[in-house]
Amino acid sequence: MTNIENQYKALIQELLLASHKDDRTGTGTRSVFGRMLMHDMSEGFPLLTNKRVYHKMAVHELLWIANGRTDMQYLRDNGVTYWNADYDRSGRSDETLGPVYGKQWRDFNGVDQLFNVLDDVRNNPTSRRMIVKLGTRQICLIWCYHRATMAFSFM
Repeated sequence: MTNIENQYKALIQELLLASHKDDRTGTGTRSVFGRMLMHDMSEGFPLLTNKRVYHKMAVHELLWIANGRTDMQYLRDNGVTYWNADYDRSGRSDETLGPVYGKQWRDFNGVDQLFNVLDDVRNNPTSRRMIVKLGTRQICLIWCYHRATMAFSFM
């Protein structure tokens, strides 16, 4: 078992012990705040193996995001189906999910955040400003995360 899996399992255990709160969906929420999962990339890609991951769908979704896309057609063409219900519930009719992850990563008020992070990884790897953030609610599904901060150390 990889280090990331141990951290993930510990986080899940903490969530299971957290108090239950009412939420807008009526199903309830358990939450903890300020937790981080840290991973040493020299140990490999941090893919959880204790969950079923459909590799093809994960790759296509990441490519869709990295290319700044928001359209449903690309996802459908590549067999990615787990956004369908969110689109259907949204009431949208433009065949897009609105300014979801990819749009905000690649054009956040005119800033290409993904480009900036990759540029810093190459040219300024000790920067503390490698941040990708999300900030609009005009989307089909409110994001699962709102910010990713990266840091690198070199041995």
